[in-house]
Amino acid sequence: MTRRTFVKVYAMADPEDCSGLARDLEHGVLNTRDIRAVFVKTEGNGLDNDWSRPLALRALAAYVPASSMCVVSGGCEGMLSPHMTVFAVVDDGDASGACGDGEPHALALGTAVSEPLEATQLGHEAHARRACEIVERARQNAGLDETQVAYVHLVSPWMSARLAAAAPASATLVARSAHASKPAIRAAAALGAGVALNELAWSAIRWTDAGPQASGHTRRVAVTAGDTDGRIHALVLGNSPQWRGALRVASAQMADMLDLEAIASVRRDRLIAAFFKGDPPADGRVRGARTTMSQDSDIHAFRHFRAALSGVFGAALGTSTVFIGGGAESQCVAGGGLLATVFESTR
Repeated sequence: MTRRTFVKVYAMADPEDCSGLARDLEHGVLNTRDIRAVFVKTEGNGLDNDWSRPLALRALAAYVPASSMCVVSGGCEGMLSPHMTVFAVVDDGDASGACGDGEPHALALGTAVSEPLEATQLGHEAHARRACEIVERARQNAGLDETQVAYVHLVSPWMSARLAAAAPASATLVARSAHASKPAIRAAAALGAGVALNELAWSAIRWTDAGPQASGHTRRVAVTAGDTDGRIHALVLGNSPQWRGALRVASAQMADMLDLEAIASVRRDRLIAAFFKGDPPADGRVRGARTTMSQDSDIHAFRHFRAALSGVFGAALGTSTVFIGGGAESQCVAGGGLLATVFESTR
């Protein structure tokens, strides 16, 4: 039995628009049971009061299995287009179509979900070790070794009100609110995943009451924070000879917002989807030049960041459907980011 990864991007007229996905499900292009992950980019503000996220998640629930990873990110500033990217795994019968030795490997996909974490574990070493375990499980689910992995996306639990309330009043928590917990929980999950990929060692991480501090960062991992009932969801993408199809995945670390060389390294003619995780430079400077993105009192720095990158990616990749997310603690160098592309091979 061989497997093939299905990836498709659907335009969205509003945060609840699942019409494209619904149409393909109705026509048999895709089966609900095969869906493994969905990424949605909405026109919300992308901040804490972005109600486009729960609207999108509520709509998706009618079409996507509860076990699937659902990542919803607000913010379509500039030329970014609201869109949905669906990942599915299709069983293709016998192995006759699998890649042979010496041929390009096909896109492989693996997923896994952890047992729930407790509030006292979030942002601490136990959180990172659980992330390490779940990435290992997802990698094995895809049949990949560490060197074949190109991109990992985690949805990590934040400090929800329910989790915080269940913790003893005297417990040491990285924070007692969802928003305040995000930096620590994203960093802990990313670092644990980095250990799973042999990009970091546990000895490079120091644990404090406020979360982890590390001497390095991961290179193939993106982390989104969310209310996941304490569970970590993992998606692992890579290229393997055991999978079939024309799709491939590539990733690169960008040194800054203008790193066209890194973008070019993952640019392909038949681009299907693109994902970026990064943060605006803390000092607002890009290659030494001052910008106003970190000082503007009218427009949030992330909104400047996404708008600017929409132009960079639009010109360099030739698409307005890029999933741009912020909150990249321990996932890249400061002011840089991780870019991954899924494309159709012409070979």
